[in-house]
Amino acid sequence: MIAVAAAEDRPVIGPIPLEALQEAARSGEIDPSSRALLRGEHEYIQNWRKQREGAGKDAARHGELDAEPRNLIGLALSGGGIRSATFCLGIMQALARKGLLNKVDYVSTVSGGGYIGSSITWLLSQSAQSQDSGRKIAGQEREPNPTFGLDKENFPYGSEDPAPDAKREASQVQTRMLRYLRDHGYYLSPGKGVTAFSLLGVILRGTILNLIVWLPIIVLFFLFGQWLSTWLSTMGWTWTPLLSRVLHDAAAPKSLFGFELFLWIAVVLIALLVAGVVVYSIATKFHRTAADSTRGNWYKWRRRAEKASGVALPAIVLTLLVGSLPVVSQGLQGWLQAAGPAAVLAGMGTAIGYFLRFSGSRSPLPSGVTVSVAAGVFLYGVILVSFQIAHWWFSHFSALPSYPILAATIAMPALTGWLVNLNYISIHRYYRDRLMESYLPDIGSALRNETGAALGADGARLHAVTDRARPTGPFHLINTNLVLVDSENNKYRSRGGDNFILSAEYCGSNATGWCPTDRFMDGLMTLPTAMAISAAAVNPNTGVGGEGLTRNALLSLMMSLLNLRVGYWAANPRQHRSASGTPNHFVPGIYAIGSALGLKAKFGFSEERPHIQLTDGGHFENMAVYELVRRRAKLIIVCDGGADEEFSFSDFQTTVRRIEDDFGARLKIDDGATPDNLIPAKATGAAYPKDRDFAQQGFMLGTLTYADDTKAKVIYLKATLQKDVSFKVKGYAAQNPDFPDQSTADQFFDEVQFESYRELGFRIADGMLKAPLPQPVEEFPEAKTLEELMVRCATAH
Repeated sequence: MIAVAAAEDRPVIGPIPLEALQEAARSGEIDPSSRALLRGEHEYIQNWRKQREGAGKDAARHGELDAEPRNLIGLALSGGGIRSATFCLGIMQALARKGLLNKVDYVSTVSGGGYIGSSITWLLSQSAQSQDSGRKIAGQEREPNPTFGLDKENFPYGSEDPAPDAKREASQVQTRMLRYLRDHGYYLSPGKGVTAFSLLGVILRGTILNLIVWLPIIVLFFLFGQWLSTWLSTMGWTWTPLLSRVLHDAAAPKSLFGFELFLWIAVVLIALLVAGVVVYSIATKFHRTAADSTRGNWYKWRRRAEKASGVALPAIVLTLLVGSLPVVSQGLQGWLQAAGPAAVLAGMGTAIGYFLRFSGSRSPLPSGVTVSVAAGVFLYGVILVSFQIAHWWFSHFSALPSYPILAATIAMPALTGWLVNLNYISIHRYYRDRLMESYLPDIGSALRNETGAALGADGARLHAVTDRARPTGPFHLINTNLVLVDSENNKYRSRGGDNFILSAEYCGSNATGWCPTDRFMDGLMTLPTAMAISAAAVNPNTGVGGEGLTRNALLSLMMSLLNLRVGYWAANPRQHRSASGTPNHFVPGIYAIGSALGLKAKFGFSEERPHIQLTDGGHFENMAVYELVRRRAKLIIVCDGGADEEFSFSDFQTTVRRIEDDFGARLKIDDGATPDNLIPAKATGAAYPKDRDFAQQGFMLGTLTYADDTKAKVIYLKATLQKDVSFKVKGYAAQNPDFPDQSTADQFFDEVQFESYRELGFRIADGMLKAPLPQPVEEFPEAKTLEELMVRCATAH
């Protein structure tokens, strides 16, 4: 039996080394840290089960409140932007129609699935339903907000079959709520003064705010170097730099000494590198005949030499780059002097365009070489422009002047660098507010179909949205990714991060440990912020499943410099408070520079830093299944709304590898319900739309075997075109050949597109529930269909 601690007594839980996690999995046990993490959730779920079955039910059938609940049912809503959110809405409506949605214990969401998952969490909360926003419909006076639930009669967005000939059963309230959501498919530019130009303005604002910090710092660096050279000459230094002869500028030696010094450092490093190569080649003559007692020393010296070369090569490139700036700048005469600004502007344009069209899917994008070259040109352009400004300044004033402009140049980065919150000047905040207004609206405003501020959700603290003693729905797990590209742990570094949860009870990850949510960041984390973090698809040093172009170091540095990111800086749960200070350009902003330059001992992204960066949960695992496996769910329903035109099941494959590596859970696809049935094939005879293929069904089944050999069932639903959808959906498919795998870059859904994905989700889930089990489930042999399986599992507490 597990004693449940009071909220104020819940401890901060330390990190779990992956080796310990895997060892616990191999032994069939839940590791102690995970067990402590789940205690508060267990009480919540026991209360949720008791409440949903009615207060008059015998509480003994649920066991004691401090017992671990059995036969957990988890619903996983995948990433994929508004496409996945709408597809998952249709699935949830089908479950609610059958009375099955309220039998779910956990809703685990990531990215786009979090839009609709967070929407339901908010609308079911006491905070939303008790707001004094009221409604006025068809001339009626204000009335209290309606009470929403997960049953057919009170699901916020209704649960009626979207087929044209189906009976209309939704209430007026449900119809109006669904209309509000549908009408806000253009959530990034909802109108009422917030347009696409608003988004572009926010992007440019963030870029300018970053550049006015870092450009003056680089200019001051070059200016100080030239001033230092002049000061040394006044102190009796008689050096005549070689650069002055190369440039045929006899008046320049005083200001060029610093740049020549960089060149001489590069020359010395090259000479040492060449000498080391020669010495190594000679040493190989004696290595083969070395005694066994000295072979270990040879090995140690080889490793030291390899590490030294890894540091020397970047240092040579950097010193040559800085040292050659005077030559390059003078070589660019006339209109060619605009090459530096042109490189900066071209890089900005390319990066912003890439940001706007970026897809979390594997859609065609520039090659890695192209991106590296483009980012390198941009970064060199920034350095060159900074040098040209500093050189112009110095040549006109000869020394550092005591003018207001100098004071402003120093004050600008100092003030805007320190006195700023990076989370508020990036695109994250705009993204968060637009999502909140569409998916977490004030109920009264939604019923009146009014676009505007969502004042209720804006301050909805994550730890207070749900009440453990009086739950109103399944326990919500919001999955994000903790960026760990510079971790000392090889596993985290290769994956690029770790799964980081945000929930009403705890926030944290294996790498950092977990902190009670009411103490994490002083309890200020809100539901809309958590939702937006989970959907932060475009961010430096990340990629779908830990892979992708944005893992490129040069591109990541350019994106960081231009403030092109949707991720969020948070306090490390190990510190569990905001004591590390507001995230600013210098701390932790300099982590990006340290990461790019390989200065990982003091800077970079790791679990040891006081600040951590959180991004889209799909950068770790896009199915939201990982944490359900940690909780040993008995039945997991996976809703995959991601773009997968090739039907590679790549996101689900990543999930399968992650849960096996970390928890020892092995998935076997059941015979008779395999991926083959999900792949569209040519219809026999004529079929509309012409030349479109149809899948036999939209789901497959699997058996999950945990490390202790207990079994669980996995129902996997995927967005795939089927013949039993309505004429409207087929018409949309005829006009849009890439449906239902349209790019995640498309975050602007009109009414027809919204309804097509919603109906597809409903139809696939409805067909799944009616489908017979291809083979009996050992623990529930009486279940003949998947609907019966859900019911049996939910009642076998």
